[in-house]
Amino acid sequence: VRGAAVDDAVMAAAEAYVRHSFTLDSDPAPFLALVAGDPVFAAIVTPYMGLRPVLYPQPFEALIGAIIGQQITTAFAAKVKRALYDLAGRHITIDGVSYPLLPEPAAIAALAEGDLLARQFSRQKAAAVQGVARAVAEGALDFAALAALPPDEAIARLTQHKGVGRWTAECVLMRGLGAQDAIPAGDIGLRAAIGRAYGLGRHATEAEVRERAAGW
Repeated sequence: VRGAAVDDAVMAAAEAYVRHSFTLDSDPAPFLALVAGDPVFAAIVTPYMGLRPVLYPQPFEALIGAIIGQQITTAFAAKVKRALYDLAGRHITIDGVSYPLLPEPAAIAALAEGDLLARQFSRQKAAAVQGVARAVAEGALDFAALAALPPDEAIARLTQHKGVGRWTAECVLMRGLGAQDAIPAGDIGLRAAIGRAYGLGRHATEAEVRERAAGW
């Protein structure tokens, strides 16, 4: 509410969101030192010196977004995600403009499957989204606990949930938890970019992406 007092707890939460979202607590120096040993990657990174990776404010949103984005275009994924937010979400209005807020996990879990199918969710994707939402709401999926694990162990935990494969898990670690040693190496766009950058004349394989990224 405009003009309302903001207490210390709210300010602390807001600061934590900003620091997480813009990876402000990560020292880029070690990464940049590693990049310097790879002339191709160094040429890609250097023009963006000083910029930081932007994360989802909440890992749950990264997980929902990754599941929705599986094997569909970015534009269609954004449309489906907006539909989910309209169904289960909340909104905040500022200066007459309404902004969607991330739905609570319990609200997503409680949706009727038919409402999701009517908004272009596949039956499989609807089940996956509601399954992980239920797991988060019930405490069976704890992102703070995942963040404390080595990447391989965190991936193993995430992939126990239906509809979460390695690509999805790695996206969550990278863009939701800010893990510095996670990369969705099977991503077709990333494989194409690596293939172009390193002059392979084709898409890099997942193994080749992991081999290149090991040095970063």
